[in-house]
Amino acid sequence: MEQVAVPVDWSESATHITVHACAEERKDALVEVSALSGQSWRFLLPKGTVGAELKDRVAAASTIPVVEFDLICNGAAVDDCEVLVNDELIASAPLLTQVQLVRRTKILHALSCSFDRCLKLWDLDQATCVATFKGHIGGVACIDADWHARRFISGAFDQNLQFWDIDNGDCIHTMAGHDGEVCCVSLDCTSSRALSGSYDRTLKLWDLASGNCVSTLKGHQGEVCCVAVDWESRHAVSGSYDFVLKLWDLDQGTCLGTLSGHQDCINVADMNWEHQRALSGSTDRTLKLWDLNAQRCLHTFQGHQSKITCAHLDRDLSRAMSSSADGVIKVWDLSSLACITTCRHDVTMFACAFSWDAWQAVVGTSEGALRVLDAQTGGVVNVLQGHSSGIRGVKMGYCFRLRSAANKLHDVTQLQPESVKFVL
Repeated sequence: MEQVAVPVDWSESATHITVHACAEERKDALVEVSALSGQSWRFLLPKGTVGAELKDRVAAASTIPVVEFDLICNGAAVDDCEVLVNDELIASAPLLTQVQLVRRTKILHALSCSFDRCLKLWDLDQATCVATFKGHIGGVACIDADWHARRFISGAFDQNLQFWDIDNGDCIHTMAGHDGEVCCVSLDCTSSRALSGSYDRTLKLWDLASGNCVSTLKGHQGEVCCVAVDWESRHAVSGSYDFVLKLWDLDQGTCLGTLSGHQDCINVADMNWEHQRALSGSTDRTLKLWDLNAQRCLHTFQGHQSKITCAHLDRDLSRAMSSSADGVIKVWDLSSLACITTCRHDVTMFACAFSWDAWQAVVGTSEGALRVLDAQTGGVVNVLQGHSSGIRGVKMGYCFRLRSAANKLHDVTQLQPESVKFVL
């Protein structure tokens, strides 16, 4: 049976897929998958096979996860529910149909949560909202995401947490147990754990598989406003209205120390356990850099004129980023302890997230808009509208597009094909 060769200018991972209708059976299609490396696989697809089934088989054979590619036929993505092997196809064999396997690229996304009780997923490359999640009966106060696992978690004024599947929009668990607003949360799908902090002055460790609370951490004398976790070492820091930062051992459920020095509520915190450092931001308008081993403040950063709404350490601990409610973003050099960048915007910043890789910040404002900012120039890249009330939390990260969103956005003239052909 004749196969069609296609000139290819692509990587070694490029794949040719050739499908032959079995003339004898007329009820099956023999699928031969061959890689440019010389590897090949064959599948016998029965009548009624849909797109999702073929993608699963291609993924298993090529070791390319389904979420990382699409099959494009006649300028449109093959839908998961689309029937590929039917009577018409078998009757028309051996007509040639060309299909491309397109490797997706990871796109910078943002998740936002708002007083309007909604959560939204944004494709920052396309500047569009690609999904809205609803389920909380109170304003949503906090959010965290595991972008690799394609899961996120939210906490709200209704005192509950909800654990979500990004792709299908399902709420996997609603986790109840706090006796006050859930205002901070950290998520790790690898260990199947989440840690939340609440206005009930406690932190709770959750099992994501069951949705049950594993342990409750007590010690703060005020509402818990922020939490940062190093999930590999199982340590966390939390900040509170009691003006202190607490260091926790999550396995033992014990407080390892209390760090004092701020003169008002600690709103935000970040930590780097490998370097034994933490960064906290407060309503007292300062940031503090902490030595977790010695449990002492190394430096107090001053310069903001309003309460701190975001604090981020970069991976190698050379820089830090902060934002304040008055619309100011600052980048700090942790070697010289000097401010190296200041950007001012005429908005009230309720929340802010930062990507060191993209050098972009996403700001959640009091009027419900997201502003995407160039952190080096301070310029506004995009303004994203969609929420009807103030945005309380924002997260940024790289992940593959939702399949539904990717299908709508595909322009095959601009994609990088892996040169796939179906011969039917």
